[in-house]
Amino acid sequence: MSRAATPLAIGAVTAAWAGGAALIGGSGAGWAALIASVIVVVFFGSTKVVLGPIARYLPGASLSAALLFYGTKVLALGVVVMVLLDPQGPGRHLDDRWFTATLIGGSLLAVTWLIVADLRSRHAIYDLDDRGHTGA
Repeated sequence: MSRAATPLAIGAVTAAWAGGAALIGGSGAGWAALIASVIVVVFFGSTKVVLGPIARYLPGASLSAALLFYGTKVLALGVVVMVLLDPQGPGRHLDDRWFTATLIGGSLLAVTWLIVADLRSRHAIYDLDDRGHTGA
């Protein structure tokens, strides 16, 4: 799938999932699925946006930056989920089963998508001269 088609595919899958949840479980389920889908997209999409420039300009710092950013995202995700599922707050309007299922299913789908995309991409790990030989 091309990079230009990826946002369109993500939007279509998100809309279809939230629409299906609304049809099956009502408006609370639809809103829960939509919000959880947006959380999954932001959680996994922000990695490339934030860590891409760091890895390009400071490759030595990319691992520590990735660990720090991942830890920050996990803590933020925990806080957001606790706030959204609070029964006295927004959680009274959301179906927690659909919310949780969407977070888990969306995460599995996103990780699978990222693994397949990385396996299909080509990474140059050594340079060849014009004749196809290594420099050694």
